[in-house]
Amino acid sequence: MKKKIEAIIKKCDEFFKNPHYPFELIQEIISEVQGLPISERSQFIKIYKKIGQELFIRGIGVNNYNLNAFLQDIEDWKKGKKQEKKREKKSDIEEKLSLFIDCLLKVLNYLRRYIILKVGNNSKYTTKIYLLYDWYSYKPFLNNIKNELESNCEKLEIKEFKRRLKEEKNFKENNFILLLTFSSGSKSEEEGLDLIDELDGFFKNEIWQINISENGERKLKRITDLEEIKSEITYLVGTDLSNKQLSPDKEKIIKKLFKGEGCHTIEYSKINEGFSGSYIYEVQPFKQSGSGTKYVIKINNINNDKLKNESRNFRQHVKSLDIGYDIEEEKTEKLRAIKYKYASRDGYTPSIALAQKLEKTGDWLSLIKNLFEITLFKKWDISKEKVNDIPNNYYEKYIDIEKIIKEICAIENSKESEIEKGKLIVNLKKILSYKIPLYLKTCHGDLHTQNIYIDENNNIFLIDFGDTNKHHAIIDHVTLECSIKFRHIPKYVSIEELERIEKKFLEIESFSPSFDLNFIERNDLKSYFRLINNIRALAEHYIFNKTSKIDYLISLFMITFRQIRYRSLNQLYALNSAKILSEKIIKELKL
Repeated sequence: MKKKIEAIIKKCDEFFKNPHYPFELIQEIISEVQGLPISERSQFIKIYKKIGQELFIRGIGVNNYNLNAFLQDIEDWKKGKKQEKKREKKSDIEEKLSLFIDCLLKVLNYLRRYIILKVGNNSKYTTKIYLLYDWYSYKPFLNNIKNELESNCEKLEIKEFKRRLKEEKNFKENNFILLLTFSSGSKSEEEGLDLIDELDGFFKNEIWQINISENGERKLKRITDLEEIKSEITYLVGTDLSNKQLSPDKEKIIKKLFKGEGCHTIEYSKINEGFSGSYIYEVQPFKQSGSGTKYVIKINNINNDKLKNESRNFRQHVKSLDIGYDIEEEKTEKLRAIKYKYASRDGYTPSIALAQKLEKTGDWLSLIKNLFEITLFKKWDISKEKVNDIPNNYYEKYIDIEKIIKEICAIENSKESEIEKGKLIVNLKKILSYKIPLYLKTCHGDLHTQNIYIDENNNIFLIDFGDTNKHHAIIDHVTLECSIKFRHIPKYVSIEELERIEKKFLEIESFSPSFDLNFIERNDLKSYFRLINNIRALAEHYIFNKTSKIDYLISLFMITFRQIRYRSLNQLYALNSAKILSEKIIKELKL
């Protein structure tokens, strides 16, 4: 290599001295410099730049000369060397852990019952990776991990690892990264618990649990309480989930909600995903004695405050009423969950959401009447009070104007500046700031049809108390009306027909149970609007202005305007309805 470099330098000197240097030889010099190993090229930076200057002065264009690419290659190489040095400085345990996690990410979704531990922290010791399994839990993909990690990893049964810890003196003079995989059943649980005791005996206060996110981020948590990790093994190993569509993290938190209950299997079905991003499941555990009580479980990201607020609101406005409603909470490194205990009266009778009920024929009117007569609503009625206030103080949190304007732009193919100056937004701002007399009381706050459950005996139960608080007293009636309109009325009904009905429902008579609906020709539509008419009649007690119903119309406008944001609903219907309502309110208030 030294002679080759000297030869190239000699050719370059000849080129610089000879203004008539042959073109073919110039190309040859450039190719030879660029063909050097990247580690040798840096000493040619000045020469390479000088070649470029000479080519420019002599007016010669050479296709294979590229100064920027030459310098970039050297810069990239230098950065790589720096990173390599950093990696060299990593401790053996850090290097092995990074290697292990990179490999594990490829199979993480296939792992169900597992725990990852880092054991020992002695920089003098070598770090060894072990894939530990009980006889029943052995999976072929453990071979894939082992093959990829090659000599850095061993695969062992848990009982063999314990034997080596006890009997081989030098064995415990290592740091360990352990992947513990389990099957279900008492034997597997016993082996796992025994191993934790053994590790604690040899590595007191030097055991960490490792949690890995899907993007490879890791969190290490020192185990100071052995019972905590033992409890995790117990609920991971002791319970089967019969449906395997759950992610390992969701499966883990559901099992955690049932720890200590002695259930061997948990059946579940996904109900829906709410607008807040929560996943909702109907869950039933099974014990040796038979099937257990049914529950509704909500799961969300640990960083999302929705469930934390829901739990707080539930305790303040529901549990405090002492009417038998309760929830349980759990969290892991990634998820937070709450478990409702009242999907049906006895916990066994099947129940479904009102959203599903409305898809079938039935006595909807009686059902809605019974809804507002349940004990919870009666208890909340006690908090009713009169105020004079602006609607903005009660509806601002429901309306994200910026996001709604973006949706209106998409619906109408308009510019944001046009929508912001348009009549609907101007009317909205006027109405939000207009002081009116109204009633306040504790309300559910998000009473749409997926938050109402009915069992086979027509017992009614509510879920999702994330917005439960003191509100405009008619907000639950209005929210239910909007849910029926924009979620359930078929989208094949023409917008012109719906607008015609909306204008008729501006009449005061639409709040009377005897309101004549014969102007609606379609029987399916008539059923939905009879239900809406019934909801309005039931809201009469909470409407302050009995003559104009203006406080109901204002609330209806606010929640209708909110619905424009959600693409799963009939946005065009909501937008047109909001325009009709806003013009009626502006005219009524003479704004």
